Amino acid sequence: MRIAIIQSCCVPSRGFFDLIGRCDEYEIFDSAQYIKRHWHNRNRVKTASGIEWLTIPVISKGRYEQTIDEVEIEKAWTEKHWRTLELAYRKSPFFARLAPTVHSWYEQAGRQKRLTDVNAIFIHGIADLLGRTTRILRDTAYPAERPC
Repeated sequence: MRIAIIQSCCVPSRGFFDLIGRCDEYEIFDSAQYIKRHWHNRNRVKTASGIEWLTIPVISKGRYEQTIDEVEIEKAWTEKHWRTLELAYRKSPFFARLAPTVHSWYEQAGRQKRLTDVNAIFIHGIADLLGRTTRILRDTAYPAERPC
């Protein structure tokens, strides 16, 4: 059995899905420490004005040691992200066909309170869209044993 254990990130790259596609199981390793200014809560998109960051606003001030699965969403963000994607890609060949699916992920994500749940929506959604059959679990499915 092949297993990939990787921290979640905001809308992972194609390489991420290629990696988990070669595995039987992927563990979302979100009991690791959250790192500010990392890919956990942001990603880039190409727009007419150049590269733009799409960042999910999270509460991190004074919470240096929080784990990724503890990170809370600070405020509404999905409308801004969706509008940016729509403006950047609406003329793309497959936008009309994929937009309803991707928009539904944003609607689900907008109801979440934790970053890990948002990232899981996109990971599962994109994996399904790509036809990945890899079993996806959270690292809590395998609790760590504590030394005596």
